[in-house]
Amino acid sequence: MAKAIKSRQEAIEKLNKQTQRRKQEKLNRIQAEEDANNEYLARVEENKDEVIFEVEGSAFLPHQVRRMAGALVNLGRGFLSIEQLDQMIEGVGNGVASLSLPPQVLCLLEVKYANFPPKVGEKIGN
Repeated sequence: MAKAIKSRQEAIEKLNKQTQRRKQEKLNRIQAEEDANNEYLARVEENKDEVIFEVEGSAFLPHQVRRMAGALVNLGRGFLSIEQLDQMIEGVGNGVASLSLPPQVLCLLEVKYANFPPKVGEKIGN
């Protein structure tokens, strides 16, 4: 009986390690991926007891960043599998929905505009 319990605990630990490894691999892929036009970048960083999710892009759909961050929260809490996250990213599958985080938990740090501010003497507009 004790051997069965020990082997069950070992199996659970191995599964947990494998799940954590797969989650980290997926997060690493998210960090490394950038579109061909270099207009979009996402990065996830763990810092002690917080997770920092940075996203940069030329445009976003309404609530897009809130849903992206919510998907990462669900992934980390085990409510969303790597396969479901892949389906969400690819827009295929059985319509897996993600948590949309409230705006209070997100922070806009910077807005950048191309060629702004204009240089001294530079013509603005047409």
